[in-house]
Amino acid sequence: MYSKILVKLINEFPIESQIINNYPEATDFDKCVILLRSMKLVYGQISAKLGSPSKKAIRASLLKWAPD
Repeated sequence: MYSKILVKLINEFPIESQIINNYPEATDFDKCVILLRSMKLVYGQISAKLGSPSKKAIRASLLKWAPD
């Protein structure tokens, strides 16, 4: 499900998408969250782009992969 969104985001933002190469073990959902957060989107905007996952899931992903 998130693989299609990830491909779309990579095509839409090719320069920013290079950041996800630092996380090869991350799931497609995690990569989407990392990419969107690197573009300075807030939780609500990330949730809207990804089809409304919970803020708890987004936060857990960010804390695991990109805590800074």
